[in-house]
Amino acid sequence: MIHAHRPDLFMYESLVPTRHIDNLNHAFDVAENDLGIPRLLDAEDIDTAKPDEKSVLTYVASYYHTFARMKNEMKGGRRIANIMTQIMTVDKAKTNYETLASELLDWIKETIQKLNDRTFPNTPEGVQADLSTFKKYRTVEKPPRYNQKSDLLATFFNINSRLKELNQSVYIPAEGLTVQEVERAWEGMREYCFELRIRFREVGMLI
Repeated sequence: MIHAHRPDLFMYESLVPTRHIDNLNHAFDVAENDLGIPRLLDAEDIDTAKPDEKSVLTYVASYYHTFARMKNEMKGGRRIANIMTQIMTVDKAKTNYETLASELLDWIKETIQKLNDRTFPNTPEGVQADLSTFKKYRTVEKPPRYNQKSDLLATFFNINSRLKELNQSVYIPAEGLTVQEVERAWEGMREYCFELRIRFREVGMLI
């Protein structure tokens, strides 16, 4: 029984089958010293033609209860370990969210600044150059950032879904990095670019 549940405590193969008393004493010592099972019997009480059944059953029952308790403790340990793993995963996701949010907001700010640095030269060549830059923003730079924003929102909602399952408080990002602030910044950039397109048309019509 000991070897079946705790094979690390002794090498079962090293026992000599004919040495009954030595084997029993070894098992009883391991049970008492390593598993905390009181030594209710002596080896001689077992190594007999008619051992006392009640005494043997009582002693064996103590093994059963000990191993059952160990099994429950192992399950509890695995459950706690699983919860801790989930919490660490959520913490990592929070860091990832705030990194993505910070990068995206910086890009939005830099993009607006870059698009705002325009003089709208009154020549076809100058307007064409500005239009090329604006087109690059719309077709090359903006699409991956839009995907980044979608990933950001998905990460945020995934974090709070996990926290709800763990009965934890709702995640509130650091100041300036909330979902609402990211959405407002994105919408502000979108509106600015819409106005910029209208301005390009006006300048183009004047030339």
